[in-house]
Amino acid sequence: MKTILLLEDEKLIADSLEKRLSEEGYRLLVKNRAEGGLKALEEEEIHLVILDLDISGLSAFSFLARKNNHPQWKLLPTLVISNAGEVGELSRAKKQGAVDWVLKTEFNPEEIVQKVRNIF
Repeated sequence: MKTILLLEDEKLIADSLEKRLSEEGYRLLVKNRAEGGLKALEEEEIHLVILDLDISGLSAFSFLARKNNHPQWKLLPTLVISNAGEVGELSRAKKQGAVDWVLKTEFNPEEIVQKVRNIF
């Protein structure tokens, strides 16, 4: 079973994704702060990170930098969730290794499920 680390601090979105991705057979670890995500990377075997660019605590870009500087984590795919109008941030996230992105304003769990399938 593949384990997905979801870094999302909006409970409604986190709950929706946890339910839908669990139905698809994925194990989800939900953290609402980037620091919790780094700890999860240390303690668990993670296969994919879904990262909200507006996560609480350590910035999403600091999280990406730490992930990318770690030899075991740097190849771990990251799917970014972002608010509309942050095209510069999406571009920056792609440069830091994000493999794909989803706009939060058009949030649709099915779109994320499809993107997760495509990544795996």
